[in-house]
Amino acid sequence: MATSTAESKVSAPTGPEIEDLKAEIRALFPDYLTRRFELGMKLIQLQKMLAHPGNGTFTEVATIELKIPHSTVYDLIDFAEAEAARLKKLSLSENRTDPDNIDVDLDDPEEVARLLELFKQEAEREKDLEYLHRPPRKPKPYKKDVNLHLIVNRDTRVATVRAWKVLKRYKQVHEKLCYKLAKEVIRAAAKLEKDLD
Repeated sequence: MATSTAESKVSAPTGPEIEDLKAEIRALFPDYLTRRFELGMKLIQLQKMLAHPGNGTFTEVATIELKIPHSTVYDLIDFAEAEAARLKKLSLSENRTDPDNIDVDLDDPEEVARLLELFKQEAEREKDLEYLHRPPRKPKPYKKDVNLHLIVNRDTRVATVRAWKVLKRYKQVHEKLCYKLAKEVIRAAAKLEKDLD
């Protein structure tokens, strides 16, 4: 019995294909605010592979395994679909073809690649190179107040409190001194642990 050409073209995604796509999504997600279109397109591909009415695993994989909030997943998908339609319409107006037919075939890898390329060209035209080539964000320096309990006699404690009040007025000096104290405490603890072992 012969199969139709449409059936032979559609093949079920393999495990490695799905894992590769999940790895790409994991790599894009930390910069999702600047890579929304690409990430949305990847999520659409994953959705087509895993979403099956009644027994699909797309939502579970996206939210639990990839740790992307549910609303963010669908916001990114909606954004990518709208942007793909807009880019398709833009390319049609440039090519002067039928403007009423703006359906986007997100199953066609060539069309997806072409839309991504259009998106990049548009960003370059609008001088939005920062958007395309933004380096990964560095984590903000984490500073938190830590209370240090000093066991000293009364005269030393009073002198320390008085000196500390003076130093707190000079933020840079205050931070350097805090850093030196913290390093000294860490060194002393490491030495003590080494001696006890």
